[in-house]
This record gives sequence, C-alpha cells and structure tokens, in this order.
Amino acid sequence: GEARKVRAALAKAKHLVTKSSVQSSATDHARNTTELLKSGVLGSVRELHIWCDHPAYPCSLIRPKEKQTPPPGMDWDMWIGPAPYRPYHSAYHPANWRPWWDFGTGTVGDMACHTMHVYFKELQLGAPKMVYGYGSTKHKGFFQFVSTPECQSHANMVTWEFDARSQLPPLNVHWYDGGMKPHRPVELDHKLRMPSSGLLFVGEKGKLMTGYGGGNPFGRRSRGLEGGLLLPEKKFRDFEQPQKTMRRCNSHYTEWTQ
Repeated sequence: GEARKVRAALAKAKHLVTKSSVQSSATDHARNTTELLKSGVLGSVRELHIWCDHPAYPCSLIRPKEKQTPPPGMDWDMWIGPAPYRPYHSAYHPANWRPWWDFGTGTVGDMACHTMHVYFKELQLGAPKMVYGYGSTKHKGFFQFVSTPECQSHANMVTWEFDARSQLPPLNVHWYDGGMKPHRPVELDHKLRMPSSGLLFVGEKGKLMTGYGGGNPFGRRSRGLEGGLLLPEKKFRDFEQPQKTMRRCNSHYTEWTQ
C-alpha cells in the first residue's frame, strides 16, 4: 500500500526528479559488460544465470514462541507496521528480517537488485510471463520434514520466463543462492574456478561470464576482457573490448548528482 501511494504522489508531482538505483550501476564493471552486450558479440541472449553466495542471515526458521525485550528506544509496534503481530524477537531484528516473508523478500529481494537492474534494461525485459522456483528443505533428524512457510529456505532457485521483446527472442533468467550455481560451462578452462557470485550470459554465438556486478571475475591481466570472459576463449581470442560509449562516473552519488 505505501509503495502505491508514493507512486501515485510522484505521478501528480511536477518538476520532481527522483532516482532509485544501487551502487553497482555506477561502476566501470557494469558499463564494460553492458558495452560487450551492446556490441552483439554474443548474438541474441537466450539465457541469463545469476548466482549469489548469500544469504548472510539465518533462514529456514520457524516463528519463535518465546518473547524478548526490544532494544532501548525501539517502538516495536511501529516497526512491525501492517504485518501480522507477533512479540519482538532478535530472530527478526536487528538485521534478520529479510528472510521472513512478512517483512522481506529473501535473498532475491536483498541481492538481485545489485546486478539485475543493469541488464534488465539492456535486455529490454518487462513483466515475465511466468515465474517459478524451489528451495531447500529443513529436516529434523534424517527423515522428518520441517515446514517453514514463513521464512525463505537456505538455498533457492528462481526462474523468470520472458516472451520475445521487439526484435529479441524469448529469454529465461535463472537465479541461484545459498551456494547453488548453474552448471559449469563446458567451455570454461578447468584451471579456472567459477566465482562465488557471478553472471553467465548465454547467447546464440557464445557465452559471457562476469563478476556479480559485471566486469571480469578472473582479473583483466589474467584472462578475458574488461567486460568479462567470452567463451569459448579460442573463438573470441582476437575480439577486443568495445570502445567506451557509456558515460563514466566515479561513484553512485556522482551518477545521481551529475
């Protein structure tokens, strides 16, 4: 409700400039990768795999039964807002609210925005036609399944299916967290370790592996280009990093003010 009210107020406002973004949008890494995609070296992108080594907070939890005293100065009633009431507990605050569906959106809501927003725009993505996923399960002992419907799982996979956009073909975006990753590309040198968090673009002409915020996860002097590692390496051995066409800035704040 609050977000809709803010959106309605912004629609009525005049001469108001706003910005909603994250730090990674201002980095050279993201821009170098975007320029690689713009070059057409991959052809049309059919798949995007994003994996993240988070969550950094407990998951697969059951609502605590015991009560705790809120920290000094904290108004628990105000903090809990419109969510169904329950007594204060440190399992929610401080810092542990993200995996609880009444308060947060899990690791996807926490971390996907830090990389997906750049390529959501470049790949002209809109509303997906379908979203589905699954998560790990919690067990007591070897065989007893424990349901945790109020809290996200420790490890999760989510897929967004997008229809064709303009001249672009259908595309699927796959998300992995909690240590889960996509299958290792067969083209990747066995001497290279997949980054703990990263992206893999799968195009009609090849693949591109990058760091989580874009850029080369293996270091520019080691392998690949500034925008990432093109696969198979032999095929793209003579391909050079495209000319810088996007404006550069040195910080998230500078991107907003200049």
